[in-house]
Amino acid sequence: MKIDISLLIRCFGIFCVAFFLCSCAHTLDEDKAQAITEQDMDLSTREIFVLESGKCTAHIPTSAKLSFVGDNVLGDYKGSSGQTFNAKFAEVNEDFAYFSAGVREVLLSDDLTIGNMEGVLSDKNLKNAFEKPFSFKGTSRYTEILKIAGFEALNVANNHSRDYGAQGFQDTIEHLSNAGLAVFGEGIIHLYEVNGIRFGLAGHRGWNLGIKSQVKKEIDLLRSKGADIVIFTFHWGEERMHYPNAAQRELAHFTIDSGADMVIGHHPHVLQGIEEYKGKKIVYSLGNFIYGGAKNPSDKDTMIYQTHFIKLDSRQDRKEFLEELRFDVCAREAYLNKDYIPNIERIDTIEDFVLIHSIIPASISSTPSHNDYSPKIYEKDSAPYRRVLQRMQQYSTLKNQAKSLKKSRK
Repeated sequence: MKIDISLLIRCFGIFCVAFFLCSCAHTLDEDKAQAITEQDMDLSTREIFVLESGKCTAHIPTSAKLSFVGDNVLGDYKGSSGQTFNAKFAEVNEDFAYFSAGVREVLLSDDLTIGNMEGVLSDKNLKNAFEKPFSFKGTSRYTEILKIAGFEALNVANNHSRDYGAQGFQDTIEHLSNAGLAVFGEGIIHLYEVNGIRFGLAGHRGWNLGIKSQVKKEIDLLRSKGADIVIFTFHWGEERMHYPNAAQRELAHFTIDSGADMVIGHHPHVLQGIEEYKGKKIVYSLGNFIYGGAKNPSDKDTMIYQTHFIKLDSRQDRKEFLEELRFDVCAREAYLNKDYIPNIERIDTIEDFVLIHSIIPASISSTPSHNDYSPKIYEKDSAPYRRVLQRMQQYSTLKNQAKSLKKSRK
């Protein structure tokens, strides 16, 4: 069959022309529908709107974030054996960082970490100063554990700091100071400046209420030396009791009444509650932390207590900042991203400062079966995490407060 090529070309040409005309007709219809109108030419609305986007960045005024932890026992007690603190140090090939692997990220991200140094650090062959079953002592090298963990300041006012007499006590202070760590307690007061804020630190054993006059004297001295914030720590209370006794409350209230801004406690080796007194916080017991005092305590729950001190020079600035915390997403993300106790006010205003409090639930051991001397932070919203918050809420109700206070007045 013979194909007429010229005819085929003419047919294809006709098809293309028809397709082009149809397309034009459709385009003309669209153009007619989208024609510029008089409204499009109107210039009466000339307001300019500026939109911004990016990551949340809250306004950060002068501030300092402090972390508080409980008892640190670095070393063994006399006559101990088995899986002790010293044995663990040898087992991990003298890795100083091992003992803070689960908490270091938090402590290094704050501005000042404060703990209780319970026991003696000395390389001397010292004799026990007292007849007691537990006398704690470790090598001076253990200061490296504290430094790597992120500590900046240590309280030495406790019932074990003189286990090896005056020499052991002096050695401990010397080794901590030589390691660049601030030392306070037992009549030693310390001014520690962070971001232009001067924190006055002091501490005492709190079983004898006769210490009151000394407490008042140290608070006044810290104020006279320019302390913006005074934090007083006490080693007090009864072991394994979750509620403070009458003496603790009386001394805590006296300390606040005498001008301290915050009271921090330890010694019971378990957590105790938090009290709001005259707009200021009393944290009665932080429990244990890096704790070589027992190989397998039944209660391993602990916490890192954090307070963010924000300095705002005028009442208007403080009012505006508090409004930001209520309504501004970025401010809430920056300052309220951790948990606290529902029944205790977490934001305080003290003179030129706004204080924001948080609790980070933790364990003194990275394993529940025994104490491996390596504290860890509980995973957020896990069962242990919620348990610590629930326990703190329970202990902070201070159910026996009225009875204890009545008893203390007799």
